[in-house]
Amino acid sequence: MIRSKIDEIKFLRSVAFKRPTTSDFLANCKIVRRKAPYKIMKLACVNESSAFNDSQTINKSPHTVKHINQFIPETSKSQISTPVFANKRSQHETRANETEPDSFPYKTQDFLELYKAFLSKHEAVEVLDYQYIYYWGKNTENCRRSLNLFRFDDDRGNYLCDKNDHIAYRFQIIRNLGKGTYGQVYESYDHKENTSVAIKIIKNTKRFNSQAHTEIKILKLLTENDKNDINSIMKLKECFLFRNHICIVTELLDMNLYETLKVHNFSSLPISVVKNISIQVLIALKYLRKMKVIHCDIKPENILFIGPGQTNVKLIDFGSSCQVSEKLFTYIQSRFYRAPEIILGLPYDCSIDMWSFGCVLAELVIGKPLFLADTEQELLYKIIVRKGPVPEHLSACAVKKQKFFGDPETMKHEAEKTKNEKFVSLIEMVGNDLALADLIDKCLDWDPYKRITPEAALSHPWLKNNILAPVDVHLRFQKSYKKKNLIINCL
Repeated sequence: MIRSKIDEIKFLRSVAFKRPTTSDFLANCKIVRRKAPYKIMKLACVNESSAFNDSQTINKSPHTVKHINQFIPETSKSQISTPVFANKRSQHETRANETEPDSFPYKTQDFLELYKAFLSKHEAVEVLDYQYIYYWGKNTENCRRSLNLFRFDDDRGNYLCDKNDHIAYRFQIIRNLGKGTYGQVYESYDHKENTSVAIKIIKNTKRFNSQAHTEIKILKLLTENDKNDINSIMKLKECFLFRNHICIVTELLDMNLYETLKVHNFSSLPISVVKNISIQVLIALKYLRKMKVIHCDIKPENILFIGPGQTNVKLIDFGSSCQVSEKLFTYIQSRFYRAPEIILGLPYDCSIDMWSFGCVLAELVIGKPLFLADTEQELLYKIIVRKGPVPEHLSACAVKKQKFFGDPETMKHEAEKTKNEKFVSLIEMVGNDLALADLIDKCLDWDPYKRITPEAALSHPWLKNNILAPVDVHLRFQKSYKKKNLIINCL
């Protein structure tokens, strides 16, 4: 009896000053997080897989709690005895790799047992729609909105969220990547797949919801038919509805071409890089043409590098896209890259994307938009200055003919605004590169049926590193429409 008492004292003395290792401490934290907060101190010593209840454990092991209190240093005890959700500030400061991987995922019932007291009424019901909880932001601002304002949207229908908020109890908001008329895009961390993604959260309005369904339909079509990921198109991962907002999850890409030009102080990019970008964009346009899809918004902001330090790019943002057989809108494309048939109100097809590509190609070489304009009138005038008068067979069918040519003063006013601007030919803009100027010029043909196709552009001498030297190339670019009166007379 005395001997056994001495052995017990020696054992307690040996562990009284032992510091727990990192793995020991994390193991204790892991055990605590899986139990109810009010049972933390009683169960800290109990193995996670133990089937005994709390009262039985304490009655059978009178020294258990005392043993744990001696084993854990003061700093560790304070961390364990404090519920993990009490520290609101730390949740705002953590990034995806600093969250609690050992705690999640929870089954819904286990999650409710732990955190129901800290959920809003809306969340307590909403969470039942999910089988597993992979992440919960515990964001005080989010709780404030749901508890006090009973709303998750701003006045324009945008979803309100902050850094480290959750989306569908799975995705962690990292940062805002951009805003548009459709909604917002966020870099997020997928705690189920352990990867970074981009989430496009559509505005909660009937108009944008309808277009989002079209975008999802097109993305599914393009993704399913590009299993090997060889067509330079952004990949759709999944889509779902969260708090009345359509959410579109895609792969996360890097910097876009506009940001790249900005970093280079809007100067020309290296020709080798421009060629590589051009080939990949043309591959994407060739694929879209094959699938009978019109992108409708080709511009530098929608062409992204796939990663830091890489020159491979992908085409993104199919929010304005449509299928050739289901054209929904007549007012499309960003102004600097808008094709003449859209300006004039003519029927359009995939060739409008080739016009936009020609504008983007020129911009990558000269560092600024080729047709920089504040209005459609100014845009059309600048196209006429560079490309000559609108062909008669196009102007005769133009729905918007009266808007631009009904009043002769319209074009005279645009001519007056630019009379002091020095005209620079395309061949001069691209550094006397005849092959490059020829490719851009063929992309910018007035007639959509004569405009170069993606397939033909991929075989163009500029991209094949061949020499282009026909005499008519020089003659074509010697044309200068600097005399504004001549242009106006042609209208």
